[in-house]
Amino acid sequence: MWVYQCSRINLNLLDGSRPLVDDSEDKDKDGDSNLLAAVIGLRELRASTADVDPSKLAQHWQGEVSLTQEAIAADWRELEHVSQALQDDRDLVLLAVHGSWRALGFASQRLRSDREVAFAAVAQNWQALNLLSDALKDDCSVVLEAVRGSWEALRYALEGPRADKQVLLEATKQSGKALQYASLQLRADRELMLHAVICDWKALKYAASALLADRELVLVALRQDWGAFAWVADILRTDHTFTAEATKQAWPAVLRFRAARQAAAAGSGVSGSKSGRHGRGLGIS
Repeated sequence: MWVYQCSRINLNLLDGSRPLVDDSEDKDKDGDSNLLAAVIGLRELRASTADVDPSKLAQHWQGEVSLTQEAIAADWRELEHVSQALQDDRDLVLLAVHGSWRALGFASQRLRSDREVAFAAVAQNWQALNLLSDALKDDCSVVLEAVRGSWEALRYALEGPRADKQVLLEATKQSGKALQYASLQLRADRELMLHAVICDWKALKYAASALLADRELVLVALRQDWGAFAWVADILRTDHTFTAEATKQAWPAVLRFRAARQAAAAGSGVSGSKSGRHGRGLGIS
């Protein structure tokens, strides 16, 4: 891809005060040649409008849009250097965004609120959500599309999508950490939390207090990793019947957890007695 430098072509040079390209650059690349032709055409077109009949300005405007399309098709970054009026041209912005989602950063505020432009950008990269208007950051459909790229898109979402169950179901397929952005109401939603914990036992950390006393939900997490016991409600931690049943059902996880703790203790020089006391706090000796 053509890299921008001071000696490169850009639409700021339309006034003809500086050379279009450095002689040291390779002029044989098709992309540069196309862009050079478009810029030369724009320069000549704008010079010709100085004394033009006002009735013919529309024709000249269409010519400028056409040449700008050629420039942007050659390199989406040219959108940065066009007029504000052209940065507010929906077709031009869509053309640039299809080239790269980063072009959204040069679009007008109006087009950052355009749903078609938004979908074209977030479908490429979830980080494009941060460049959209607040209205679209609060749009569940747009945020859902971004979340399909990464659950981390939720960091840019507003309250609406964070309280939307479908959005969170999609996000928790990828990581239980997505629940840190969920509304309090969704953290208390048993169906969502069960789905999240099945996908990632660490999701239990973000569950509402009432669900930390839910035997089925807790057991799902414990079967994956006994470390989840640290988040279990006291009413279950002190229930010997439950801990005995949990240890039985999650015995492989208990063994993995115990081995990991012993290895960590050996590496840090912690005595066996101290490690044992901490282990008992997690329901094992």
